[in-house]
Amino acid sequence: MKYLDIPELSSLTSFIASCELGSRRIKGKIEAYSCKQTGEDKELGKQLEQTYIQEIEESSQGSLATSPLGTLSDPHTRRLLINLICTMNASFPDYDFSTLKPEQFVKQNLGMVVNAVNIRFAEIVENIRKGFLKQLWGAIDRVVGLSNAQVYSYVPDIENDPFNPSGNLWSFNFFFFNRTEKKIVFFACSCKQSPRFGILAAEFETEDNASTASDQEYMIDDMERFEDQFFMEQEEELY
Repeated sequence: MKYLDIPELSSLTSFIASCELGSRRIKGKIEAYSCKQTGEDKELGKQLEQTYIQEIEESSQGSLATSPLGTLSDPHTRRLLINLICTMNASFPDYDFSTLKPEQFVKQNLGMVVNAVNIRFAEIVENIRKGFLKQLWGAIDRVVGLSNAQVYSYVPDIENDPFNPSGNLWSFNFFFFNRTEKKIVFFACSCKQSPRFGILAAEFETEDNASTASDQEYMIDDMERFEDQFFMEQEEELY
């Protein structure tokens, strides 16, 4: 996969790479890739294709697993799977996703994806940078053509996976794939509790020896309820 240097996407990534509001901090990336394989990707693609062909030969047609990507007997499915794997390897060079199977991906509805991202980002990003969502979808559309794109997500299932949701308040990953343009926009993001908020909670305990543990927990819970109400009001204004 060839990484495409798109200044607009790089600017968006810089902003969401470390964005914080209240007790929430998000970290994300938006990257564009050409599906033209070169170098190591080309060699990996050949190896994976041979592996898939061998699996097909060793299995009867009826025993091949179906998936949101299709079946391995379909060359389009094999090519799509290879493109998704190579994209993930390029985005996370310290990991190897070459053993992934088609059933580890989910095909998404574009409208539902847009709505889900908007709701998540309205909590933090849109409150810090008004108009961010409009800029975000405009940039992705200009690169990959959303009206002609298919959307997929990877479902993590291994502990040392960078997509592992453990410890996250929420997370998502989406691949916007335009088969005609042979381009993929990869959009991944996660949200965790801000370490600064954790330190603040610890300071309450140190400075106020008269407060019991239950009192402190109530204070933090009350702050979180206030934040949740604030975010709900912001979402209503946005939509």
